[in-house]
Amino acid sequence: MNKEDQLYKTIDAILDVIAENPRMGESIEFKLIPKSIKKKYPDLDNLLRVKVTRDWRLLYTLVGYPNNKKYMF
Repeated sequence: MNKEDQLYKTIDAILDVIAENPRMGESIEFKLIPKSIKKKYPDLDNLLRVKVTRDWRLLYTLVGYPNNKKYMF
């Protein structure tokens, strides 16, 4: 992805906001996290989602927050 692409710029701006407010994303209920992600990241205990564009979502996790398999926040 080129740094001049609009998608790159949008993701970069969202990452800046997440750095200031890590809980800005929508918490995904643990049972709704795809098995493929759970298998690839077995220690995953939270997953958050931010809408980037109409067709794109950014998924991220927080490290060091309390464990809660139902909802993180």
